[in-house]
Formats: sequence, structure tokens, C-alpha cells
Amino acid sequence: MEKETLMRLRVALLLAAAAVVATVVGVSLALRTTSDDAQAATGTVAGEAAGSGWQMAGNGSGRQGATDDAHAPVTGEYELSAADAAAIAYMREEEKLARDVYVAMYDAWGLRAFQNISASESRHMEAVEELIDAYGLTDPAADTAPGEFQNSELQDLYDELVADGSASLEAALKVGVLVEQTDIADLEKALEATDNPEVTAVLGNLLDASQRHLSTFERQLSRHAG
Repeated sequence: MEKETLMRLRVALLLAAAAVVATVVGVSLALRTTSDDAQAATGTVAGEAAGSGWQMAGNGSGRQGATDDAHAPVTGEYELSAADAAAIAYMREEEKLARDVYVAMYDAWGLRAFQNISASESRHMEAVEELIDAYGLTDPAADTAPGEFQNSELQDLYDELVADGSASLEAALKVGVLVEQTDIADLEKALEATDNPEVTAVLGNLLDASQRHLSTFERQLSRHAG
């Protein structure tokens, strides 16, 4: 009788232990599922979130664009040299050239990087327009259609870049690299020549953004090069 009782006790203990294990496993799985569901709802599931976030930055989308033209309000209270005025007018059209070229390249190839960065270039145009308005300058891009420029050199460059970029996606990405390299060089030259803190702030932000755009196009080019 004593042996039978001990046997029943052992069986009962084993069953109880099994029930505890099953409960722990069930709770663990439930918590994991809940966590994954919550992450999925906010776009932070491991791998998906990293890929999504990197894709946005890598393709020049809204995440970088939301801050790449941020600067303090332009007041127009500082002295503006003739060289500053000329540089601002030129940069207004040069940013327009970048935007219009990228719009054309997106229409031709459908690569999202062109669409995202063209939107960023539109914000850059607006940032330069703030300088134009604050300092009472004439806006060379005020009444020009997409692909039209008052500066004849920029007009010729636009026509050449669109023609070159229409040959292939690789050629289009090379155009993007060239545009950003040119933009960076011109911004650095203008920044070296100015003593106006508002011009420095606006153009400095555009320079930082152009360097990120250049990195984006270089990465895309490495992926799509034949």
C-alpha cells in the first residue's frame, strides 16, 4: 500500500511539473507574439525596421529630408556683398537644376532615390528663396518652368545631363553623382567667400545635404553598375 501511494505521488508530481513547464512555455510564446505584433505595428520588427530605415536614408527620402534644410529664420539684417548676392542667385537655379534633372530621371527610370532627392532639392530651393526674399534680391527661378533656366550655362548643363541620363539607369546615377559633386564644389566656394552668418547657415545646411545625396547616388551606382 505504501509503495502504491508513493507511486501515485510521483506521478502526481510529474504531471504537476509538466503542467508548470507547459504554462511557462505558453506564457513565453504569448509574450513573444505580443511583442512582435507591437513592433510590427510601429515598423520596428528586427530586420524589417533596419532595412526600412536604412532604405529611407539610403534612397534620400523623407527622414533625411525633414532636417536637411533646417535653419534659423532669415532676417536680412546683415550686410550682403555683391558676391553673396550673385552666389545666392546662382545657387537658386543650381538647386532647381538638381531638382528638375532628378524629376526627369525618375520619370525615365522610376528609381525612388531620384524622386526622394528631387523633393529634398525643392526644399533647398525654398531655403535659398528665403535669402532672396529677406535681402530683396531678384529671383531668377520665379517664372521659369521645369527645365528652364535664365543662366545659359545652367540651361546647357541641364539639357546635357538629361540627355546623358536617358541612356541607361547607370548613366542616370552617374548624372546624380556629377550634379552633387558640382553642387558641393559651388557651395564650398560660396561659403569660403561670405562673411554673412545667414548665408553661411543656409548654404552650410545645403552642403551637408548634398554630401548625403552624393553618398546615396554612389551607393546606388555601386548596386546598379553593369
